[in-house]
Parts: sequence; C-alpha cells; structure tokens
Amino acid sequence: MRKKRRCEGGTTLRKKRRSEGRMKVRKKRKSEGRTKEEEEEEEEEKEEEEEEEEEEEEEEEEEEEEEEEEKEMRVDAVDVNKRTSFMATANFNPSPINPILLTTPTVPNQSFPNQIILTPSPLPPPPVSSPQQSVRG
Repeated sequence: MRKKRRCEGGTTLRKKRRSEGRMKVRKKRKSEGRTKEEEEEEEEEKEEEEEEEEEEEEEEEEEEEEEEEEKEMRVDAVDVNKRTSFMATANFNPSPINPILLTTPTVPNQSFPNQIILTPSPLPPPPVSSPQQSVRG
C-alpha cells in the first residue's frame, strides 16, 4: 500500500484559487460601482420588501376573513329583520278587517258551491239635519 503524498503547495494553491475568485468578485463589484456593504444593504432591502409583502398579504387575508364574517352577520341581521318585520306586520292592524274575509276566497270556487261571499254592507247615509231643526232645538 502506498501512502498518498500530499503536495506541499496543495493548500497554497487552493488558497490562491480562492483568493483569485474573491478578487474577481471584488473587481466585478468595483466595475459595477458597488461595494460589499452596498450589496449587503440591497439584500437587506430585498428581505425587508419581502417581509412587507408577506405582512400585506396576511393583512389582506385578515381583511377578507373579516368581510366574510361581516357578510354572515349581515345575513343573520337580515333574517332577524325579516322575522321581526313579519311579526310587526302580523301584529299591526291599521284597520279592522273581518277575519272571515281573510280566510274565505273572494271568488266562488267550484269546490265550494254553497259558499256565501261576505261583502261589507254600505253604510247608511248619515241623517241630514236641516238648519231649521237645529235652530228650534
């Protein structure tokens, strides 16, 4: 078995290559007019923008959820309003109506040949008092 010999310059060559790569990157930065600090600042700005976008998306989702809840509440309120308005109209009676008129149809049906249609009778004319009677009385 042979022992692998390590080249004495192996580590230094790696270091040189690494440093050359770093130098190339630095030259690119300089040619673009950037420094390492500026690149770091740009990266931080990008990260901040991404975080802001994520926060905005979360806020939008929360707003949508709130809107959905409000719609549900509105629907519930409308249902309650319908019920209460129905109850109010059922209890509210502006003019006295004969309950028989409400239950019997106004047009005679063939199924009820002996049906009696109730119609309100006209009021008798009020008695006309002459001015002579009021003077005498």
